[in-house]
Amino acid sequence: MLTYLAVIFVIALVAFVLYGFGIIMRRPISPAQQADKCSLCQVTFEKTRLVERRVGDSKILYFCAACIQKLQQDLNRTVG
Repeated sequence: MLTYLAVIFVIALVAFVLYGFGIIMRRPISPAQQADKCSLCQVTFEKTRLVERRVGDSKILYFCAACIQKLQQDLNRTVG
């Protein structure tokens, strides 16, 4: 009898976890999750306006257009 109750409990627990996971996955993405800061100037932009670069396995850097232009100007001044 206890074995049947344990099996029913485990099945109910798995169903509850999957149901909760489904609810979490259906939530809309908030505007705060669609924005990030430039790694150089620390100004917040929408992610569509940032260039994303991975460093190593886990670190992600974001760069805005103004910072990229400043770096390009510094490179041109230094090199040529």
